[in-house]
This record gives sequence, C-alpha cells and structure tokens, in this order.
Amino acid sequence: MINFDIQEKKRFSFKVKNNIHYTTLSEINYIEGKSYLTTVYFSKNNEIKHCIYSNNLKNFEKKLVNYGFQRINKNIIVNLSKIKVVCSKNRNIILECGNVFIASVRRFKKFKNLLGNPL
Repeated sequence: MINFDIQEKKRFSFKVKNNIHYTTLSEINYIEGKSYLTTVYFSKNNEIKHCIYSNNLKNFEKKLVNYGFQRINKNIIVNLSKIKVVCSKNRNIILECGNVFIASVRRFKKFKNLLGNPL
C-alpha cells in the first residue's frame, strides 16, 4: 500500500530564470518527457502550471518512484494519488485534472499490480 501522506511533506524545487520555486509532491499531476526535456505539470491555487527542465525522464523516475509516482509509458510519469479512472480495456488512465494517457502494455501490468485489486 502506498502512503500518500508523505507527498504533502516532501517538497520539489524548480528553477525559473533566477528564482527557485517550491511545490509539494502532492501538487504534481504528471511529468512528461521528450528527449532531454522534461515538463512537470502541477496544480497550484486551482491552476495547472508547468515547468520545463533540461533533464531526462529517467532521472525523475528514479527520484520519485518511492513517493507514489509511476511511469506508465515511454513519455509519462503519473502521480498515483491524482488518478481518477483506470480503464483496463484500452489501458486509459484518466487524471483528476482531465488528462487522459494510454499506458504501454508492459507498464500497465506493473501499474495494475502496484495499485492492487479494486474493492
């Protein structure tokens, strides 16, 4: 079982121009990687914001896997606490913010095992 309470306390920092901003892990919705650029999408004050990093997705995956984040395909890491619906038939994962992602076959099996069986 994943303890999401730790996300409220754990902080994530990002640099924008000459300033360093902080957010909690619980505010991160998902992370998208394209080549060596990674975009972190998060909710702050009921707004969806994003920051772009010149770092690959694998580095984010290594840092966040123990905090309730899971890679679902080649380009996307989701915050498991932000999942609204999982559709097994077509491997769709719908987040609370409305984004829909398709998990890869291989990663979806691991993802379902991580989430466990529904009630």
